[in-house]
Amino acid sequence: MKLQSKLLLLFSYSFLMGCSGLNRLSEVERKSVRKSIARPIEVTDNFIWGINGHPITAQDYTVGSIPHQIELLKEYQLEYYRVDITTNDDGSVNTYPAKFDELLRLTTEKGIKILPVIKIDKQLADYSHTTEQAYSLGRKQANGFITKYGNVFEYYELGNEQENRILYKNTNGMRVEDYDPQKLEVLVSYFKGMIDGIKTISPNAKIMITGGWLHWGYFEFLEKEEVNYDIISWHWYSNMGSMFESKWEKTNIIEVLTSKFNKPIWITEINKKDGSIDGTFKEQAYWVEYYMEELHKQPNINAFILYELYDQPNLYDQKWAGPGEASYGIVSFKTSSKEPRNIAYKPVSNTLKYKIEEIKHGYEDYVYMAYKDITGDYPDTYTLNSLTKELKQHKSKEIIIEQLLLDNQNRFQRIDGATEEEVTSKVENSYIALLKRAPQTNELNYWNKRLKRKKQDIDKTLLLSEEYWE
Repeated sequence: MKLQSKLLLLFSYSFLMGCSGLNRLSEVERKSVRKSIARPIEVTDNFIWGINGHPITAQDYTVGSIPHQIELLKEYQLEYYRVDITTNDDGSVNTYPAKFDELLRLTTEKGIKILPVIKIDKQLADYSHTTEQAYSLGRKQANGFITKYGNVFEYYELGNEQENRILYKNTNGMRVEDYDPQKLEVLVSYFKGMIDGIKTISPNAKIMITGGWLHWGYFEFLEKEEVNYDIISWHWYSNMGSMFESKWEKTNIIEVLTSKFNKPIWITEINKKDGSIDGTFKEQAYWVEYYMEELHKQPNINAFILYELYDQPNLYDQKWAGPGEASYGIVSFKTSSKEPRNIAYKPVSNTLKYKIEEIKHGYEDYVYMAYKDITGDYPDTYTLNSLTKELKQHKSKEIIIEQLLLDNQNRFQRIDGATEEEVTSKVENSYIALLKRAPQTNELNYWNKRLKRKKQDIDKTLLLSEEYWE
């Protein structure tokens, strides 16, 4: 027992000494010596990444450039642009139809797909129709739209958050009884008409209907009425909490939707509530990253479509909107001009771009760069694929790094028990070669102590660090 106690004390002392050295580094500097445990989020095959925008319905978009909006989607590796569309009763687009045609032409050329949200608020302004009239009107609208555009789209979204318009006040939407039954009947009939209007022309088209918060009572009624839709489109914002433990009810909404309805789920609106209102740029970036992390190993979530591309300053003074609705964009505008050169990237834009790149190509990027930095050569396709496959399989960067360093000892030699000058030279060379920057004074001091007194591989540490992964 005495020997164990002494060993424990010795271990505790060594651990604290090590930590004290680490604690003298700033948070930024610690990333160069702290081991990365990052792994790309694992999502379903053919997962869809997208963003919302209003290129033909909102002033801050319509005065801007369609090519610029598409350019931004390409920059972020976003495949889908969710776009709201208002039509006449016959399905013809009634706001900026020429701009809509331009949008379809340019997105097709650039490999971007449109998720059309066919708005029905005007058609169901007062829910005064009979169910037969609602079915007929819904079929006419959708049939007219798909007759002209059916060769363009694979997915169609019917209305947007329609359940909110028929939800009784002071209810949470978890029960069918929370909704106005007369309006619910009319809405369901309208949906059935729209679905028949689409599927008679495009039987393979996929139909989605939107809900949000805890409004699964609405979908229970759709199920009871055998509404033939294919995908649940869900909206979620930070004031609702985690998708797996909501505020107030502590509900796992993904589990509820999956168990009750057994349909694919698309997250089609998500962000921090009110975006970056009042300068909350970091908080917005935090929440978007938080929700992207929640996608990890969720087989029933097939899409993540952020709300939205641009800020909308024209909504700032609108009674129905206000500063929150104006602040959801991943980019803002420096002045009133909507020219591409006038945009400012918010922190959330970098978060979105980084996480998508990491999810799509993180392992591949890491192997590519580590191989190049260690060997001095670019990996051929076979080597890159083999090492990436090994990394995905073992989930351990250490195995690959140790082997590459061993195979290239002539380029990356260890240094142990050296003089201060030798250590300084080694540290500077390693930081420049691997992190593409010179070491800070604190980092030089940190490595001087370690490389002079004990065996430690600075190159391996840097290659496995958080900073190198990022």
